[in-house]
Amino acid sequence: MKKACKTLGIIAIVAIIGLVAISCDNGASDGANQTPVESDYNIDNLVQAAGTVTTVDITIKDNTRSPGTVENIRYDGKAKIPQADGYYDVSFDVAAATGWEAATGLSAGILMVINGIIMETAKSEYVSIGLSGEGVKIEWGDGITDYWDWRYRITHEYTIDAKRTIIITGLVYTLDCSEQELTRLDVSNATELRSLDCSKNSLTSLDLSKNTALEVLWCSGNSLTSLDLSKNTALRNLSCGSNSLTSLNVSNNTALEVLWCSGNSLTSLNVGNNTALEDLWCSGNSLTSLNVRNNTALDDLWCSGNSLTSLDISNNTALRSLYCGENDLTELDVSNNTALEFLYCTENAMNEYALNAMFGTLLNRNGRWRGYIRIAGNPGVTSVPACDQSIATAKNWQFSW
Repeated sequence: MKKACKTLGIIAIVAIIGLVAISCDNGASDGANQTPVESDYNIDNLVQAAGTVTTVDITIKDNTRSPGTVENIRYDGKAKIPQADGYYDVSFDVAAATGWEAATGLSAGILMVINGIIMETAKSEYVSIGLSGEGVKIEWGDGITDYWDWRYRITHEYTIDAKRTIIITGLVYTLDCSEQELTRLDVSNATELRSLDCSKNSLTSLDLSKNTALEVLWCSGNSLTSLDLSKNTALRNLSCGSNSLTSLNVSNNTALEVLWCSGNSLTSLNVGNNTALEDLWCSGNSLTSLNVRNNTALDDLWCSGNSLTSLDISNNTALRSLYCGENDLTELDVSNNTALEFLYCTENAMNEYALNAMFGTLLNRNGRWRGYIRIAGNPGVTSVPACDQSIATAKNWQFSW
């Protein structure tokens, strides 16, 4: 009996020790919770334009950091996002999560709200900018600042490879920042801007809603998927080719004289309101129709590489150059185009009868400068019988291959 009681006593002691150990283990686990720190987070969007400021971007660097929610972002201790230019201390909290303590008052750095132009570039060796303006100040992002008035082009060299945020303040009338590896361009505060060339960069968006004085815009060779020009009613010259645009609305841009939008993914293009249009380049899209009847001032039309099955140019009596190759045209009447000098309609679907009919509508250029025509790739060029090119050559048109 005594032996049994002794055994039960030992078992009880072991059980108590086990419970204590488990309790100690839980306590140790709670005590081992980690606490988030500022360096666990990527902080972006710390330089923004006055009047368009959005929240600072705060994201964890990887999944080894706290999954707790980032909350209570404050600017100089206030929750309201500031819109006036100035410098603001940014802090934030992180909610508790499994294995992680909560954290309050972490610093996200300084938010700079700028009343000027902001550019971010991946170009690390040098940046070259052309502009005109008054009282212009450029902060190059490496502690160096330049000042000047009126028109000038400046190249700034960097001594350390790094991505840069460049800030331009003052009155800027024209800006050429093409081919500078820009990933961001904010011109929302450059309300006096009349000409902007930001072509051949890496821009994915471009807000021009505040640039109502803009007359010239070159933004080709970027990665734009949309372009809102509804507020840019003074626009005369637009080059937006080689982007990823699926639509383009220029109905409000009635002053437009030049439109280059080739190399996008446009399925339609309405230029009915653009009666001042002189040059239209819309090649390399997915257009199935193109109405240019209202564009009587048109001098140069490039619409190659689409899916056009017909093209009415009877109202375009000022037309001098027409490039409509690589479409599905079965006929083309140029009888009203008495100013025509260059006609390139290669790779279409015109048979010998259609080609002969087109030759018959060509202006007789005898006694004038020779005209030039290309028709290669149409069925009627190689068919038996083939088209009669002498109809065109007799009118002083030369075939060019």
